[in-house]
Amino acid sequence: MRNYAFVISFMLLGMLSCAPVLNKAKGDIFRYIDIGNNYRLLLGDKIEKHLAILEPVGDGYKLPGKGYGDANSILIHVSREGKIERFEFLYDSGISRQSKIDDYRSLFGAPQVKDGVSFWRDKMTELQVTNLSDGSLVIYLIDISE
Repeated sequence: MRNYAFVISFMLLGMLSCAPVLNKAKGDIFRYIDIGNNYRLLLGDKIEKHLAILEPVGDGYKLPGKGYGDANSILIHVSREGKIERFEFLYDSGISRQSKIDDYRSLFGAPQVKDGVSFWRDKMTELQVTNLSDGSLVIYLIDISE
């Protein structure tokens, strides 16, 4: 009987070691945009700290000018409490969705995918990569820290 229990335990350990493991993010997802050398916009910051450098647009704000790396524009969405709740990086259709996913995979591990949206999530932040209906690429950096 003792040998039987040992064999069963050994088999269970073997099965557990072969079980699929969910990919865990390699590191925390960044929560900020650095502008220039000494300026940072951070998810959760009060928007009033940054109004001097932002342009109002619709229900939010945008960084002035064009061309932020390979993003055409960056929009900033604000909560009712006046805190930065989401950054929206807009790219034209010439930017490969898969190349962006691969870039983030190297930092955060394999993404989760739901309804065509690839995303990574930690305790405070979600990063989403998807295409808009016109074929352009959008990346969302969202504060989920509530």
